[in-house]
Amino acid sequence: MAAAVVTEAGGFLTLARERLATEGWRTSDGVETGLRTALQHDGRRLLENLLNDPTLPLAADASGPGEKCTPAVAREIETLFGPLTLRRNYYHAAATGQGRYPLDEALKLAGPYTDWKRRATSAPACAGRSCTRAARSSADSSTPSGTVGITPPNPTSPPPPNPPRPESSHTPAHVAASKCSRLAP
Repeated sequence: MAAAVVTEAGGFLTLARERLATEGWRTSDGVETGLRTALQHDGRRLLENLLNDPTLPLAADASGPGEKCTPAVAREIETLFGPLTLRRNYYHAAATGQGRYPLDEALKLAGPYTDWKRRATSAPACAGRSCTRAARSSADSSTPSGTVGITPPNPTSPPPPNPPRPESSHTPAHVAASKCSRLAP
């Protein structure tokens, strides 16, 4: 995982040093903005790798009575570092028509937002400072345009009635709990 940081941020710093050596110092704006962008990219990849790590324990990530598992179902979410893709197990009980995503429950996802991102884009984020300033701060942290101030979708929306398909067609649609993993197919 640490190699991802070296790739983006390290590559940017190498380029910045070369340009500063040949063109000199004009302003630090370009260096700061470029480094922030590289660090955001690295943070996004590191967080994505962490959240998709199948070796980390996850409560209730096993088939219950009558449930079948569809592994590695992709979902894009919005985080402090930008969008990333989760690969998580979906458990569906045909008898009840109910389904669940344990990773979504553990992360307390509300629509596509993590807790931090939801707080940063909601109206209470304006408490104690002007909403204009809060929106500017949020936008400055490379929030994708159009997401500042959006109220997240209803977190209590029911799961899909039918199990989603895994990302890869060579992965069986349902597997036993002992073989169900968040690893990408």
